[in-house]
Amino acid sequence: MGRDDDVAAARKLLGGTRLLTLTGVGGVGKTRLSRRVGEVARRAFPDGVWLVELAHVNDPDLVASTVARELGLRDDISAPVTALTEHLAEADLLLILDNCEHVIDACAALADRLIPATTGLRILATSREPLGVPGEQILPVAPLPVPGPEHADLDNPATRLLIDRATAADPNFVRREADPATLVAICRRLDGIPLALELAALRMRMFTPEQVLARLDDAMGCSPPGRAQHPNASRRWPRRFAGATTCVQRTSKGCGSSCRSSRAVSTSSPPKRSVTSAHRRPCSTHSPGWSTSPC
Repeated sequence: MGRDDDVAAARKLLGGTRLLTLTGVGGVGKTRLSRRVGEVARRAFPDGVWLVELAHVNDPDLVASTVARELGLRDDISAPVTALTEHLAEADLLLILDNCEHVIDACAALADRLIPATTGLRILATSREPLGVPGEQILPVAPLPVPGPEHADLDNPATRLLIDRATAADPNFVRREADPATLVAICRRLDGIPLALELAALRMRMFTPEQVLARLDDAMGCSPPGRAQHPNASRRWPRRFAGATTCVQRTSKGCGSSCRSSRAVSTSSPPKRSVTSAHRRPCSTHSPGWSTSPC
């Protein structure tokens, strides 16, 4: 939601580069954007769109073998980089490397080896910082735009996302008299970060928007003047939400926007060394590999 321009920009950049990195703070939507780009671009890649999730890979030495495994190579490869270069030499595919930041050097080294050794491979990476590989194109992913403090405008990406997710969590939400100014204030408190907005929307099953805003103020230490701040304010919220606005901005190792295991998202067969005679089905967004996580 609200990312059509980013999707179009990413597709255009992929047409002229072998390596595109989506950068931004945690929770800003890099993972979801990469999946959307893979979905709309899949027809351009006869050998499919493949997703490798790296959030769970803590050892940089395991990055190449993780990619090899997700592309269908056997697990007992002693030289995974060599096997990958041979396997992908003539393949025409898009490889999505998700959550590279905590193993960024290994991801950069792998991309630097694979790209010169292949002809049709393109890599779409998500990371909090660029990989630093020659020829890399960078597309910063910004938070969703939010209205100014003087405008109670609900027709903008941040408030639309908040309302959409709140309605999904509680179908009766749209029939309640939600103050537009309160919804806008929630979006502004959370800086338009999609993950934080979705967590806030879930709380609207139990709290009114005004209560959500008040608890956000308490948890963030920005209570309005004249209101005493409860010493245990953050404990009123589940830990995951109370720290959302700080968690999504920190850059500590391993705090990726996704914590799921890596898997391929293409429904096609693994690319062969020669792809001219292979018969493959197109990648489908209804494949179990496509995630619907808020990240």
